This record gives sequence, C-alpha cells and structure tokens, in this order.
Amino acid sequence: MISRDTLLRRNGWIRHNGQFLPCDQHGHKKICHELHVTEEEAERNGWIKIAWDGNGLEVRVNPASDPTQDQLDTLWDWCIIHQDKFGLNAKETFERFKKSLQQPDS
Repeated sequence: MISRDTLLRRNGWIRHNGQFLPCDQHGHKKICHELHVTEEEAERNGWIKIAWDGNGLEVRVNPASDPTQDQLDTLWDWCIIHQDKFGLNAKETFERFKKSLQQPDS
C-alpha cells in the first residue's frame, strides 16, 4: 500500500504495478533519468503521468495501452486524498481520468 504522504504529492508517475513515483512540478524527467528511461519510453510503456501546473490537472498515458487495475487503484487513492486539498470531487475526477485513459472500443 502506498503511504498517504507519498500520495499527497501533486505530480508523479504511476507504474504498471501501481507504484506512485512522486515529484515536483517539473520532476517527471528527473525520475525517468534516475530510472534510466526517457519520458517518452515511460509513456510508451504505459506509465500514467500526473501533472498539476497550477491551472489544471493533466493525467496522461500512452493511447496504445489501457491502464492496469493496479494503476487505476492508485489513481483512485490519489483522487481521494486530493479531493479536499485541491477541491476535487474524487468520484467525478477519477471517472474523467479513467475515461481519458482507456481505449475507445474497436
């Protein structure tokens, strides 16, 4: 289980296994560098990128892959923790993110 303190960070990556890798606003590239992957490789490999720029929230994953259940579980936990901190409605935010992350039916 991911600690509340870790999930309190606004920005980060969610790996396939649900691990949340927190960072500051511009720290996504630094995390990738430390793990010896590029941001493009992380996205291509299906990592979910959460980025809050102060004006809004972006959640992104490669359109070629659906998120794993572990990733969705972590994203749900993130939404719950941030609903009070950022004035988000957890259920609406999660459903919007989930819809944007999943592939359209073929």
